[in-house]
Amino acid sequence: MKNSFRQLIILVFLFVFHSVIAQVPSANISATTGLSACDSCYDLTCTATGGNPPYTFLWNFSGTTPQTFITQNVHYCANHVPGYGDTVDVTVTDANMQIVGYDTETFGNLITAPNSTPHSICLVSVDSATGKNIVIWDQTTDATIVSYNIYKETTIAGIYAIAGNVLRSQMSTYIDTSSNPAQVAARYELTMLDSCGFTSPTSSPAKTIHLTVSAGIAPAWNLNWDNAEGYTVVKFRIWRKIISDPSPVLIDSVQSSLNSYTDLTPPAGVLYYTLEAITTANCNPSLRVESSTYSSSFSNVAANGVSGININSDGTEIFIYPNPSNGKFYVSGIKSASSIEIFNLFGEKIYSELSKRNSYVKEIDLSPFAKGIYFVKIFDGMKVRMGKIVLE
Repeated sequence: MKNSFRQLIILVFLFVFHSVIAQVPSANISATTGLSACDSCYDLTCTATGGNPPYTFLWNFSGTTPQTFITQNVHYCANHVPGYGDTVDVTVTDANMQIVGYDTETFGNLITAPNSTPHSICLVSVDSATGKNIVIWDQTTDATIVSYNIYKETTIAGIYAIAGNVLRSQMSTYIDTSSNPAQVAARYELTMLDSCGFTSPTSSPAKTIHLTVSAGIAPAWNLNWDNAEGYTVVKFRIWRKIISDPSPVLIDSVQSSLNSYTDLTPPAGVLYYTLEAITTANCNPSLRVESSTYSSSFSNVAANGVSGININSDGTEIFIYPNPSNGKFYVSGIKSASSIEIFNLFGEKIYSELSKRNSYVKEIDLSPFAKGIYFVKIFDGMKVRMGKIVLE
């Protein structure tokens, strides 16, 4: 009898023990994604135990679109941005309003994550064929990337607007047909678009080099340029071209820390200067693995400002610069024993001088005279050559 009673007590204890174990309060979130790799929607379910059913489920989503749900099953679509997942938590209460469980999860990895690494611009330069700015970047090997967006800085510093889009199947270069390199430099940024429509973070900006030329102490010309941005410059090469040259000639190189140079002994006449920035870049704008096509950045082509050009039948040239002028200007192309005469619009001679023998560049000062247009006449033996100067 005693043994039977003892066995009954043990059975009751085991029953109560298993009931308590089975009713330990808990909550657990499980999730499945949509059918496609680009589907950013989740089917979420919370299972709960313990307490006194039925349960109430309070969901909270703290992602890019915060939302709250109270059902056991939730269909949730996230608006992902690169590197940012959605965190969800659920609190379960029973019929007695007692909390029986809590769980939290992050579901940013349930879908194909967008590329969260900015893709750098390799170089920006001035395209020799079009005279327009060109943006160059390495072609990505990521097969999920469909295209690239190129952005250009607006007239408000730091504010960029989309300038164009280039497919990954094309060369990873973009020519900005709206650019005017002779007038101003430009900054560009880049993003990648993948097959799901996600956009990568924006690259660091890269800026072109703007070169200007101004008159120094005759016959010198001063070159000035602004800094390159977005790529490392090792040194600058300075190229110069005259009208009769088929191609530019390298005249000097300077260190990358400088932004000016004076061409002390240039030839007379119209001169064209270009600055080449030698970089550490090794750009590969093709899907194929090949040697670099771009490793230098070029500035705009800047002329020395000579105008009033007169090319005579014998092929000689006369240049008047700067033109327009504030009164002081230079005349080059003068042969030995030439005389110079200057006339106003009424044909009145206001200046006359016999140039010294072997003189090739002559400085003239008309600052005492009124603003306007004047004609320069050079007598060289039996030849007469004409030019024009504008005073302003």
